[in-house]
Amino acid sequence: MVSWGRAFFLALKAFIYAILWYIIGGILVFSGMYLAGLSFPFSPTGFGSVPNLSSGVTSILGIILMIIGMIIIIFGATASLIKVAVDEIEKRRPSYQPPPPPY
Repeated sequence: MVSWGRAFFLALKAFIYAILWYIIGGILVFSGMYLAGLSFPFSPTGFGSVPNLSSGVTSILGIILMIIGMIIIIFGATASLIKVAVDEIEKRRPSYQPPPPPY
């Protein structure tokens, strides 16, 4: 059985791994927001100007980048939790001893 101290240590370890994935994915999400947000310039009157082809492509690229960043955050955080759990299970499992060969 795992002690409470060990359980909290493993939770902290998984949390730190998840924070790293949030940072990596967050950089992509904010880069995508930057590309998508600045791709349609507004006129001084407050009404949006007609977007040209390059700004539409930049918006689509920004949205794709945001989606990729969110996927990295979700899968990375989940994978870090699974990794910490499986590593602990592997440590606690007795090592496999193959049966002796038959005579």
